Amino acid sequence: MIIGGDFNCVIATSDTTGHYYHSRALAELIHGFALKDTWQQNPTNPTYIHYSISGATRIDRIYIAQELLEKKLANEIIAAAFTDHHAVLLRLAVDTPILRMGRGRWKMNTAVFRDKRIQESMRTKWTQWKQHKKSYPGITTWWVRYVKPQLRNFVHHEVAERSKDHRQMENYLYDCIYGILHSSMPQEDKNSKRR
Repeated sequence: MIIGGDFNCVIATSDTTGHYYHSRALAELIHGFALKDTWQQNPTNPTYIHYSISGATRIDRIYIAQELLEKKLANEIIAAAFTDHHAVLLRLAVDTPILRMGRGRWKMNTAVFRDKRIQESMRTKWTQWKQHKKSYPGITTWWVRYVKPQLRNFVHHEVAERSKDHRQMENYLYDCIYGILHSSMPQEDKNSKRR
């Protein structure tokens, strides 16, 4: 059994810096099913999930059965840009075979052509590709054997470059958030910088 989510309450005082709202119903549920909290809170350097003006709390938690706790590989709290909560990640070892997929059909990502720079680059490439038409017996052969592989490589390269730029910016922003969370500054200062 795995139970996880945003409980909007805490069971231990170490999971909050502000108002302590204890849920007797949740405590009875956890005790009744003999569930274990996957996160081991460090009392000297506690970690929180949600930051607000009134304080910080660990209201997002994952509880699992004892037999699954033995299969726990890792438990992390990760900064998330799309919400005011951090994400809680649990990794478990499972006895499921890994399915390996074969190479699928390629579908071009046309969104890359919204970029003016890529449009200009594509015009240049198209002019070059048209010069090779005379080397093929027909336009279909030219398209299938020459243009299509060139086009695929071009789009793959541009998508990879855009993804790399996006990933670098995202990593930089997450590094800033992690820097704040793991710094030695007072909790009140962390709360204001996180917002």
